[in-house]
Amino acid sequence: AIEPVPFNKSNYDAFLDAYKEERIRLLGSSPLPTYMTKMESCLPLEAKIMLPLTWLEAAIFFLCSSSVDPLNSKKWNEMATKRLESYEKYVGDFESNAQEYYEMMKQRDDR
Repeated sequence: AIEPVPFNKSNYDAFLDAYKEERIRLLGSSPLPTYMTKMESCLPLEAKIMLPLTWLEAAIFFLCSSSVDPLNSKKWNEMATKRLESYEKYVGDFESNAQEYYEMMKQRDDR
């Protein structure tokens, strides 16, 4: 079974860099309007908030794969279990990250 890759700063930074490179490719390198700069500043925290949900989505996918491919259900269930373990590892940070995001949005809207 394919093991999930745990969160690490290097992969996280690579994701943020790829996002910014794609934005530049699509919109050019000229300065962004203020509202887009504010939205982009939220991306790192949004990515942290979504992390547990990506693990949950993968777990559900592998659980469903088990019903579609019952001959390999052991493999699918093992993969689902690993993703659920990753979900449980990161979901504890969800509330504090969501609260931090809420405060960030509140400050942004107050300006």
